Amino acid sequence: MPHVGCFRPDGPRRAELESAGIPILHLPLYSPGSKAFFPAATQFVRYLREQKIQVVHSFDAPLNIFAVPIAKLAGTPAVISSQRGHRDLTGARNKQLLRITDRLTDAIVVNCNAMRRHLVDKEGVSESKIHLCYSAVDFQSYRRIESTSRWPGHTVVGVVCALRPEKRLGTLIRAFAKLGGEKAKLVIVGSGPKEPGLKALVGELGVGENCYFEPANSDVAGWLNQIDIFVLQARVMRFASASLDADLYWCTLCVLRWLTPLRGTGSLLLFDEFLGEHGAEKRAFDEWSRETGVQTVRIGEFMRVPAAWGKLIDSRPVFQVVGTQPIPAPRPPLKYRPLTSRPANLARRVRNRLRGQS
Repeated sequence: MPHVGCFRPDGPRRAELESAGIPILHLPLYSPGSKAFFPAATQFVRYLREQKIQVVHSFDAPLNIFAVPIAKLAGTPAVISSQRGHRDLTGARNKQLLRITDRLTDAIVVNCNAMRRHLVDKEGVSESKIHLCYSAVDFQSYRRIESTSRWPGHTVVGVVCALRPEKRLGTLIRAFAKLGGEKAKLVIVGSGPKEPGLKALVGELGVGENCYFEPANSDVAGWLNQIDIFVLQARVMRFASASLDADLYWCTLCVLRWLTPLRGTGSLLLFDEFLGEHGAEKRAFDEWSRETGVQTVRIGEFMRVPAAWGKLIDSRPVFQVVGTQPIPAPRPPLKYRPLTSRPANLARRVRNRLRGQS
């Protein structure tokens, strides 16, 4: 029988677990640096030994940091961790702690190939230790069905997510406010630390009558059916994750097929840094070209230093649709010019001005 351990037991899945007769271990640790750490660790070790637990599988970053070293210390035969999001979201301190757990754990489960590449290329994890398990979805539950709208006569723009900073919901609210008098409603389904600030922003922009907040609940499919336009604007969320982590090949092919009616000769395609470079994505790109007869040429690269990725250069290939015209040889990538500080820019301008006058 499986056992479930957690820091906060009052989540939306508790009733489901209890009805299935699955034991729930409550570890009352709400801050990793608090005095409750050692009592919670002692409780965890005792439970592992009393129940003769053979496999410990931690789900997310906080449990990875807590459970992996303690389970190893308790002598658990198999200890598995999970990586389901980019580690830049966890903070510098937690990232260092997660790297320690990478060496302790017997295996790491990831939910998409992007996370596999992230761990191998950026975190130095051995590829043999990583196992891919795609997130699953019940298509019988998550399908578009006819339902009575809560806001008849209105176009419903919405999102279902945790209200955390990386979701950038403030951008969505500001964009919605620019619609003015349009017959539209903004629906935000979820809970999280940004909720008070988002509600305050709605009040400041004067769109409170057309914005609706619904706390997190288990009826995700029902709320998705209420939404006409679903918006995903998370800072680092990849398309592979947003589309329930489908295989990169089918994910890329799906995007390209969706773009087909929108493209024309001269259209530019700016790919995400993970899109178009991987072997599976290149196969999808070639398949799309054969299906549609669309001819493209890689004309360069867009490079920058994105705030979300530290000092690493973000390189994104740029393609242009050329129709049936002959495809010229690819141009060399555009040179990357690092950003300089304002004082350095000012000094450069002064030097140029003096040289021009001399």
